[in-house]
Amino acid sequence: MLPARIGTTELHTFPVGQDWLARLATRLGIETGDLQVAYASDHGAAFVQMYAIRAKGIHAAELLAGLAMVAYPSGKAEVSAKTIAGRSVTVINQPETANRLGTFYAFAVGDTLIVAEAFAEPVVERAFQALPAT
Repeated sequence: MLPARIGTTELHTFPVGQDWLARLATRLGIETGDLQVAYASDHGAAFVQMYAIRAKGIHAAELLAGLAMVAYPSGKAEVSAKTIAGRSVTVINQPETANRLGTFYAFAVGDTLIVAEAFAEPVVERAFQALPAT
């Protein structure tokens, strides 16, 4: 469900975001291992980390609500809606840490939550445009 490349940049698939994924699992009352997660990231100049997340018996809307509560260590975040790359996206941001931790952009595809974490919205737009057709 995630792109293998953004433009000419090949994306990495090693696990990232383990801190907030652990907080998400705890929030949902499940073990971290019960989250099924795929990864695609570029840690170069365009920094973006992408995730496709699902968990048996948990709807994507629940995953999104949980993400909004745990994306940042303090648990405090601003949540808004925006259209990016033609998709209705939930934006989860903590202005005081965004320059250090990035901003989360998420939307559901069936029972899967697609998330991009980045410092710049144009990077997210290119990442979402690179998603395979679903």
